Amino acid sequence: MTSGTPLTAEQYRLLVEHSPVMIWRSRGDGRRDYFNAGWSAFTGLTPQETAGDGWRRSVHPDDLAPYMAVIQDVDAHPQPFQTEYRLRRHDGVYRTVIERAAPFTDDSGAFAGFVGSSVDIHDVRQAEAEKSNFAARIAHELRTPLTSAMAYVEAIRRRAGRRQEIGDDLFERLHRQIERFSSLVQDLGEVTQAGEARRLPLRVAPVDLTEVVREGVGFFTYGLATDVQGLHTISIEAPEERLLVRGDRRRLDQVVANLLDNAVKFSPKGGPIRIILQPGPTAHTLSISDTGIGVPREEIPLLARPYYRASNVPGASISGLGLGLSVTKGIVEAHGGALTIASELGKGTTVAVQLPKAAAP
Repeated sequence: MTSGTPLTAEQYRLLVEHSPVMIWRSRGDGRRDYFNAGWSAFTGLTPQETAGDGWRRSVHPDDLAPYMAVIQDVDAHPQPFQTEYRLRRHDGVYRTVIERAAPFTDDSGAFAGFVGSSVDIHDVRQAEAEKSNFAARIAHELRTPLTSAMAYVEAIRRRAGRRQEIGDDLFERLHRQIERFSSLVQDLGEVTQAGEARRLPLRVAPVDLTEVVREGVGFFTYGLATDVQGLHTISIEAPEERLLVRGDRRRLDQVVANLLDNAVKFSPKGGPIRIILQPGPTAHTLSISDTGIGVPREEIPLLARPYYRASNVPGASISGLGLGLSVTKGIVEAHGGALTIASELGKGTTVAVQLPKAAAP
């Protein structure tokens, strides 16, 4: 076919049927009489099931009335329109779609109905919401230690002005708030890593995973705040032989630190943290389990996304920016490994990391 050659009716039909967006058509009386294959594939409804008003079953119950109000208004006064609503996917999950439609005319020029298209934008809207929540969390998280630090500085200034003794407790509290602020700034620096972790430059060499874990636990327990020490017991189950993996030691230290930090953070009432190291024929596995708050099942696939925090996380008592798991997953995948998460709400979480096995040097 040369440029400018008119399409045949069959070619038009194939073009619409195989379009990457959902397409529908309504008649002049507002009743819809056509949905393309893309719409059927998304909703899982057959043409027979969408006949008449059957298509309405796929619109979220809370969105149906507002959506129908838009439809009735444009049917009475035909003009192009755009709206968003939630549409049920074939697996029962409601997804946000953006719909655009325009009126069309018949051969006589009379209004004959609408042609519309719908596009799934759920992930885009969710990412926008997560970024908005992330910005709000940054402001809140940074404000809290900064306000406390300023209060302690003011208390020290007043005591110094009155020539009163300044106890070590004030300096210790001030130091703790400064450390908290520093940790948050470091988390912000990892925002870039969250997006670039899979392309990190790695200095790969045979690394003993058991040694990384044991040293990481030692450094971590030494650095625990005094009000957290004693609440958790950390156990390590590892085989006698060395578990050599192909990795960047510094990055693997970061993986262990992030996973331990999450295990302690999300089990605020304390409890055991269990670390298991298992050898494998091609990869070795590190898993860290806690008995904390857990995660709703439907949110588990979202946990490793940048900025994401589970809906059951109490923001007032558990700080964080939702970057640790994202950065950790990026580092693991940059090593050619994999990260998996299993969790049960109210009972705890297990994060498992698989890393490619290295030959003994």
